[in-house]
Amino acid sequence: MRPTWHDAFDAQMELWRWLRTEMGRDWVIDRAKQVFELDWQDEDLVQYVERGEPLRDILLRANPFFVAAEMCEVIEAAALALAEQEPLLQSDLLATHGFVFFERPVLFPNPPATRDADFTGFSWGMDNVNEPRAIFPTTYQEWPEEWGQVRPEFGPMPRMIPTPLPVWAFEEEPPLMSDGISPFFIVVATGLRLMKQFVPAKHHVMVRPDRINRRQAKKVEFPERDITVVRLRREKQPHAEPSGKTIDYSHRFLRSGHWRNQWYPSLHRHRMKWINPTIVGPPDKPLRSGKQRVFTWTR
Repeated sequence: MRPTWHDAFDAQMELWRWLRTEMGRDWVIDRAKQVFELDWQDEDLVQYVERGEPLRDILLRANPFFVAAEMCEVIEAAALALAEQEPLLQSDLLATHGFVFFERPVLFPNPPATRDADFTGFSWGMDNVNEPRAIFPTTYQEWPEEWGQVRPEFGPMPRMIPTPLPVWAFEEEPPLMSDGISPFFIVVATGLRLMKQFVPAKHHVMVRPDRINRRQAKKVEFPERDITVVRLRREKQPHAEPSGKTIDYSHRFLRSGHWRNQWYPSLHRHRMKWINPTIVGPPDKPLRSGKQRVFTWTR
């Protein structure tokens, strides 16, 4: 069976090819107008998108990231637990342009819709690499049932449907919608924060697109890039507190995952840091809650 990480490169190239067509360009214009006019009313940004350049250019230049299914669970849990937003920093980005592909959709409540939004990935690109001031983010979803049938003039749709979002400026929090922070921005913010928080480990993997990918890319003049595979590593159950002092527990218990406002000396400021769920106590003691898993992010 073909390794699933190649799907990231496939999807990125498929979207880029689609956006080069009149159908794809029209779709992005309609979707951008729908989003911006409802909540942000930024005519300058709409005009920028109408030129049909930003998203297509981002996909052409983006480094692809494949996020394994169990890692998606961490994004989902952290996004749901995110109570406060923080400014975007240039140092939050792993690359000037990036395309993130989720192996399985990340679900997040999207009121007033009757069901959760299922995000299949997101992308970003700096507005100016030499003097960057902001990023142009985009989220991707499967085609929602509530949208009905695809209009014939748009033809076959790619597997990942783009929703362009307004510019997110550095040193500013995500743009507000009429009813608060958009779930689209929450998923982007959480993904960027966690992918940056956990530095590459010795087993992080970068893979080259396979021969089929490379042949297709060469045919359409799409640049070949290595894919960064973001996987989950199981963490050994801790038997002691970080100080090294052994504590005599009568049972095991779950310490829930949560965000902590952490001071970063290198940044001279506080930033939100995700603390993984942890099962505390010796392995031979009974667990006071349901079976849980402990996660560690790696790249």
